[in-house]
Amino acid sequence: MLPNTIVYFSKTNNVNSDFTVKYRFRTSQEGGRKTPVAQGYRSDFWYYHDENNENQLYMIWPIFRDENGVIIRDAEIIRNEGIAGMRIVSDQWVKYHKSRIKIGTKGYFMEGL
Repeated sequence: MLPNTIVYFSKTNNVNSDFTVKYRFRTSQEGGRKTPVAQGYRSDFWYYHDENNENQLYMIWPIFRDENGVIIRDAEIIRNEGIAGMRIVSDQWVKYHKSRIKIGTKGYFMEGL
């Protein structure tokens, strides 16, 4: 199964999120989504690191932002490319992920597993 997005980690420490990503949703022609995404979208998340395997998914959810970094309103349709703050849902996993997520790490929003 192809992931729906390509995500590159860019920076950390944002008041509403644990880290920030640049994302791009794959088009339907690329094997990605056929419907638009809205603020409030929840998927599993996967990213490359030394201890990860392809079936290990995490509850890390996006908070989409506009081109000025302002949080997009709930249920508003988002662009296919942009930036998002990422929130690690379970506090017990914050230290684990923050020790592995680095600028330039590649990750994916995953759905439909």
